[in-house]
Amino acid sequence: MPWIQLKQASLTLANGQCLFCDVDLTIERQFIAITGPNGAGKSHLLKALSGEQPLTSGERQSHGKCFYLPQDATNHFATVSELLGLKEKLAALHRAHQGVASGYDFELISDDWQLESTWQATLAPLELTLETPFTKLSPGKRMRVYIEILQSQPAILLLDEPSNHMDSNNKYWLAERLKHHKHGVVAITHDPILLDAADYILHIKQGELTHHSHGFDAFRETLLQTQARQKQQHLANRAAQKALKQAMIAADLQHQRQANKGKAQVRAGSQSKLITDFKSDRGSKRHAGQTHKIQKAQDNIKKSAVYYRENKQQFHFNTAHGAKEKIRLCEAELCFGPENTLNLFADTTQKLRVIGENGIGKSTLLKTLAGKLELKRGEIQRPATCVYLDQHCAWLEQGPCVLDIAKRLLDTPHHNIITSFASVGLKLNQISGPISSLSGGERMKSAIVLAVQLQGFLLLDEPDNHLDLEAQEEFAAMLNQLPCGFMLVSHNEYFCGQLSKLEAIRLTTS
Repeated sequence: MPWIQLKQASLTLANGQCLFCDVDLTIERQFIAITGPNGAGKSHLLKALSGEQPLTSGERQSHGKCFYLPQDATNHFATVSELLGLKEKLAALHRAHQGVASGYDFELISDDWQLESTWQATLAPLELTLETPFTKLSPGKRMRVYIEILQSQPAILLLDEPSNHMDSNNKYWLAERLKHHKHGVVAITHDPILLDAADYILHIKQGELTHHSHGFDAFRETLLQTQARQKQQHLANRAAQKALKQAMIAADLQHQRQANKGKAQVRAGSQSKLITDFKSDRGSKRHAGQTHKIQKAQDNIKKSAVYYRENKQQFHFNTAHGAKEKIRLCEAELCFGPENTLNLFADTTQKLRVIGENGIGKSTLLKTLAGKLELKRGEIQRPATCVYLDQHCAWLEQGPCVLDIAKRLLDTPHHNIITSFASVGLKLNQISGPISSLSGGERMKSAIVLAVQLQGFLLLDEPDNHLDLEAQEEFAAMLNQLPCGFMLVSHNEYFCGQLSKLEAIRLTTS
């Protein structure tokens, strides 16, 4: 039976950020869900379990095989052989059969001469081959195929957000498959369906790992209780800091008054300089003692400080939105998906959610309205300007850092740009640093901030992917404040349930 174990494991990034410290963790047979705020180190922890990420200290031990599936894996592999990491070995086998293999080829093949036939037999019930292309499948369907393949192996599965792009039915299917994979699964997820199905939830935040074993609702309640305690302690600390600051000011003023009084008495001749100097020295010592006592109390408060984010700020929107425009599809057939006729009559003030199973054409509809794809047939009336946010944050490929892109795209004062990013928890050093250093959730947050400030009808293709639970709540609040309409594709019922005045458009095969 395969297993993975971390002993006293610690990981600190090059910038000095400690992601986790002295972690003891054993993976064997269970289904473990890892969750936590964006940028907390979930993907680094999963890579450490896979052996891809070296630890700063501690050790990793393992027995048997594990498969690591990175975030957005649907874009990483073109065929089944690539997914399984067999492409190079299969090429070596083919060269060996042709009599042109090198010494390295034979070393790579080792004793796996039946590799190809063994895998073809495994894949046959799934109607797949090692060279089956994934390009014609929707991202959600690709992930389902990946899981079907990987689950057939006697290996621990290490999955980074596997439910992204999956519809609700496929998420429940995935939860069941992962729960019953007898060799063990570790999955990073923010999805309530997977979190509820896990044997236990591993929550990572501010370098601390906590275990929760009673499902999503109990986990969420624990988080809310923790946040309430942190808020209470934060407010108490802030009040104590304020009182100590006032005490410091009062002590300084008292010391200054006493010193001025002594000088005045010397000038008036009512007190000798010797006595005045004695009193001044005694007052200075007393003031120094008071100051030291207050500073010590301030240091103690800082040491007891807890992580707490202030209430969300009012988001700064670009308010210069145009007049209401019509959105119309008449007897339309999309260029991808089922050959169905689609009729749609809406306008740019509405908040619309497109619903349907994987592969039905939801993303195709948004791309068509954005002008990136054309209809096979039928008529279309698009808004004059559409702002399309794709699943992979393609906007962020337009510059070296988020702040640079924002300055170029937005006609907004610099301080408003900074405040807008801060309102979703993105600090100045994050938006001014390399985009490659941002986590998937931080990248999505950045793209969302840009999208909602541009003038135009918003077309949002699974924007909640990668967002942690708190960020989903922030984004929902942001969309509820939005002064214009949008069209949204999302399979996340937890997120969509927080949106007000949301109207559904259902795509079906009939």
